Amino acid sequence: MSGQVRPNIEVFSEPSALAQAAADLFVKTACKALDTRGRFTVAVSGGRTPRLLFDCLVRLDEARSLPWSLCHIFWVDERYVPVTDPASNFKMANESLLKPLGVAQANIHRISTEVDVEDTVAQYEAAIQSVFALKPGEVPQFDLIQLGMGADGHTASLFPDSYEVDAERFVAWTVPPVAPHRRITLTPSVLQAASQLMVLLTGKDKAAMLQMVFSGVEDPMKYPIQLVWPVLERVVWLMDEEAASEL
Repeated sequence: MSGQVRPNIEVFSEPSALAQAAADLFVKTACKALDTRGRFTVAVSGGRTPRLLFDCLVRLDEARSLPWSLCHIFWVDERYVPVTDPASNFKMANESLLKPLGVAQANIHRISTEVDVEDTVAQYEAAIQSVFALKPGEVPQFDLIQLGMGADGHTASLFPDSYEVDAERFVAWTVPPVAPHRRITLTPSVLQAASQLMVLLTGKDKAAMLQMVFSGVEDPMKYPIQLVWPVLERVVWLMDEEAASEL
């Protein structure tokens, strides 16, 4: 594990309690960014646990009262499928979070899958460059990036032994070893630049991999979630008891 930094791990008895803690951290981080810079930038992931987070945010008074016109929503990764496809991360977030909260289209920066995959990457990079007003060589610094981890140790759409590290790029497309869809993903340099990261983990299927990730050799190519090791002090790990059962 990187240096002497100990991971900030919080374990919850139920996924619903985890989702509440994640929602509280989401709002706290948003308020800090809004107070400091007058806007909030966040990149969210797909999956069953983020869905719990989104459902919780919609019910939370503090979340509903955020000035969403000053909040910019991005995606950590996306499957290269139509927005109507049930596998679309955008579709899930739009239906469970963005529509219920009335977030304006101008503040929703989805990964477009209607064009060639290379154009998808270029368009998403251009959107990031525009919103963050980046100069050449600068990396976007999201206020919050919400990640998960697969049972194989992947995070975002960076899969074991199958991604390339290019510090010059913010976005890449990947081909998962098993999953049927190509993916578009933020790159390691963007993940590591975030002011705050939270990793949401639920389920017994994550337990064995978590044990290897935290106690094994540091090898982010084999265990991509370890890409956050250089910035471990900015990562909060929220997991349920099943996921944490072998730690």
